[in-house]
Amino acid sequence: MKNERIAAATALVVRSRNVLAAYERGRAIGRALVAAPRIAPQPSAVARASVITHQKHGV
Repeated sequence: MKNERIAAATALVVRSRNVLAAYERGRAIGRALVAAPRIAPQPSAVARASVITHQKHGV
């Protein structure tokens, strides 16, 4: 019983961390898109970085 509770708590923490990471990544991408007109990066580079982060974190 105790182990089940610990497992559930751990899963919840991991899930919330993933959600937070996805939220932070979304904000970072948003900031990049806002800054894009000034810096004008290659859109493909931004997309590639986004895909790589998704693969790494599996969110």
